[in-house]
Amino acid sequence: PGLSLGIILTFALGIGANSIMYGTVDPFLLSPPAHIADAGAVKRLYVDYYSEAGGRRIVNSTYSYPEYREQQSARSFAGIAGFATNNVVIGRAGDGEEGLSQWATGNFFDLLGVQAVRGRFFTSAEDRIGGEQVAVISYSYWRRKYGSAEGVLGRTLDFGYGTFTIIGVAPRGFTGPSLSPVDFWIPMHVAASLIQGGGWANQRNWSWFETVARMEPGVSGAAATAEATALNANGWQDEIAKGNYGKDP
Repeated sequence: PGLSLGIILTFALGIGANSIMYGTVDPFLLSPPAHIADAGAVKRLYVDYYSEAGGRRIVNSTYSYPEYREQQSARSFAGIAGFATNNVVIGRAGDGEEGLSQWATGNFFDLLGVQAVRGRFFTSAEDRIGGEQVAVISYSYWRRKYGSAEGVLGRTLDFGYGTFTIIGVAPRGFTGPSLSPVDFWIPMHVAASLIQGGGWANQRNWSWFETVARMEPGVSGAAATAEATALNANGWQDEIAKGNYGKDP
């Protein structure tokens, strides 16, 4: 319900008139996320829309997979990646522990410009339905769970959906764009097909993951917003023309 409008927000914080107030805040809070290359060019994508049912505007941080696919054609973006953060229990009964996982598209690490400190990150070739079950663990999880063991590569994680082989370790302090203390990352298409079953790839009204994009040099936020909005609106109109999702986007 309501016409979807894309809004692009930067990681960087504008201080402006609030410089005195910000001066009392730990400088770390005003820094870009660790290990992200040229963080000023990296943007989060949000959808701002009007809900006729609720009678109010809503800002949504999640996208559906068809919406995400449409934004991949945006000329304003050098690339766009998806990620979904989930609480999980790692291990089997008796030795399980709570953790935070992040499902990420195969281009996620490359788009952010981050480098692994051990092994490697998974790629788009591995991030596919039915792909190999591989995982990248955080630096803090590597230290806490494995004592920074050099032989961590090749070990496995189990959180109830089979075992995932560890192929890499992220750099110290890297959390991704969400600034959450992520324990491990796994390929999004692999995780979605195992955990969510079918339907997620085609349901336009099933919003379940967040998106991050790297801007092309020289493209303004206003231009990117306009293009993202047009792509989103056209996609909804196409679905309406097919008789899906009612009469209004």
